[in-house]
Amino acid sequence: MIAESYEAIGKSNREMKTNPHDSIEDDGEAGLMGPSLGVFHGDGTPANMEITGGRSDPSTSAILQVQVSPTPRSADDGQRLPRSGRAHVGMALPPTPEPMPPSGQILDRNNQSLPLLEATCVDDVVYEAFPMPRTPRRYRVVIAGLIVVATAAIIAVIVVVVRGRSEWNDRSPSASPTTDIPTKAPEAFISSASIWVQYGPDIVGDAADDLLGFSVAASADASTLVIGAPGTGYVKVYRTNFDSGNRVPLGQTIYGDATGDQFGHSVDVATNGNFIVIGSPGSWENEDRPGYVRVFTLESDDDLGTNTWKQIGLDITGEVDGDEFGFSVSISEDGNIIAVGARAADGNNGVDSGRVRVYRMDDSQSDWIPIGNLEGEADGDNSGTSISLSADGTKVAIGTPLNDEYGNSTGYVKVYQMYSAGSSWEQLGQTLYGDDSLDYSGYSVDLSPDGNTLAIGSPGDWEDGSRPGYVRVYSLKVSDNDPATGSWEKIGLDIIGEDEGDQFGRSVSLSNDGRKIAIGGNFNDGVNGKDSGHVRVYRKVDSQSDWIQIGGDVDGEAACDYSGWSVSLSADGYKVAIGSPYYDDDIDDGAGHVRVYALE
Repeated sequence: MIAESYEAIGKSNREMKTNPHDSIEDDGEAGLMGPSLGVFHGDGTPANMEITGGRSDPSTSAILQVQVSPTPRSADDGQRLPRSGRAHVGMALPPTPEPMPPSGQILDRNNQSLPLLEATCVDDVVYEAFPMPRTPRRYRVVIAGLIVVATAAIIAVIVVVVRGRSEWNDRSPSASPTTDIPTKAPEAFISSASIWVQYGPDIVGDAADDLLGFSVAASADASTLVIGAPGTGYVKVYRTNFDSGNRVPLGQTIYGDATGDQFGHSVDVATNGNFIVIGSPGSWENEDRPGYVRVFTLESDDDLGTNTWKQIGLDITGEVDGDEFGFSVSISEDGNIIAVGARAADGNNGVDSGRVRVYRMDDSQSDWIPIGNLEGEADGDNSGTSISLSADGTKVAIGTPLNDEYGNSTGYVKVYQMYSAGSSWEQLGQTLYGDDSLDYSGYSVDLSPDGNTLAIGSPGDWEDGSRPGYVRVYSLKVSDNDPATGSWEKIGLDIIGEDEGDQFGRSVSLSNDGRKIAIGGNFNDGVNGKDSGHVRVYRKVDSQSDWIQIGGDVDGEAACDYSGWSVSLSADGYKVAIGSPYYDDDIDDGAGHVRVYALE
């Protein structure tokens, strides 16, 4: 058997003990108890580990035993097992040496093979998993030339990171598991829900280069889903019944006027799903158009059983060619107020300084009246790259990722509040800057419905891949109930991407209460290939400073999918829509797709 290098990455709520026979004590936080996994050589003898974290002796010989998350008992058995268990480091009985699976297989207690994910890289086979204590402390175990074996019923997912070329590359499984088990286990269980389960099939673009999923927006309950395909220039809307799992198109496909309009580059939907706004920033390559925005309302005929999207008001158009008006859009809860970003507008403060305009529908429902004009600060700021309105439309967050106040493209976010029905807008709280050059802070923003919680994405430098990206969440604090005295205070620690170059934070979406957040890292090299992308969802617990990941990673399906390019979280934070605009189906490259998941 060819020797291989395995790297198992775990987390513990306390430092691991030096005695390999001692268990990791349960301090009431981990909540782990039950059977565990052992690691053995191909002949069934215990493996030798190097424990490089905590206080453990690096030369300790032991078996890694760790409770993980639900795993099917066989390739054909998707039955889920209990989620409780205790993490241990100790000796375990080796399995019967025969029959032995290919190196890297996982066995159940009856020595039956369990499915592993299909390898997608010849020279770098990757499997990953994480134990799940509630107060994690990272440790690392390096194992050489091993088989990962369950000594009892596997009650959670463990993934082994296999690095380097080996015989497994030449005989990897012919297909990925078809069960609804996720590719990664959650780092901490916050509730009984623990697995992101896909609802309905993928929603795939009609043709090559549609880029379906470039933008996505879900209603409060996620039953209405609006998806932009700016490559060709159309928007599709779907309605899902989560009880039956049935999803159907809602109304007609909405098309832009001409090729190059980038119609559907940005979309948003009102809380009830009956109003949508679509941005069409035009071709930024030729700068031959200013961009435009359209707003639609759903008209239903119960007698005929039809639904139709009807435009309300006239087109809202940018000022001059090249403004990229409609690069970002946001709509209020009742559909009467919209905000539009024109990131390349030459405002009062310089070329490409950017601009955001806010509009209100007039009483006759025939035209959009401007009620706010918010300018970028300096040349090249690109203010309005991202925007987000509060539910009532009186607050707006604006991302300006190319501002150079503290270094090249550090970026910042400002929040404004409307006064006197739009006659004036005043900044709410302080300006929130990124930390370093090329942070691109403010590339994505999301404001909670009440306007008091703000998420800011800083995806980092995607040109040289020198950083993973990070996200910060802030809460508005006011004195004497006077917003003019407000300040933004950070909630918890920074949420940081997994690897350099992930662009973690390119997309963000908050739950209604601002305590859960979905984050896209569209350049993440997940289990399914380079730049396949992924989305992670986190929850803030008051007793902890960290944001805790829930439900595990939702990985892109294939290399270069860029999954997480867009993301939209339901009001309760337990459903998420994910856009992968560069997904290639069996026929059309770049058709794009969107997947919807619920936490179960």
